[in-house]
Amino acid sequence: MRNDHTLIYVIAGVILIHFIVGIGYLIYKLTKKK
Repeated sequence: MRNDHTLIYVIAGVILIHFIVGIGYLIYKLTKKK
């Protein structure tokens, strides 16, 4: 069970990081266009 929880936390962390990076990239792209 510990391994399963760790895997879930790792996947959630990766998704969260990608989500933040994606938003930051979009904002940077829009700001650069302006």
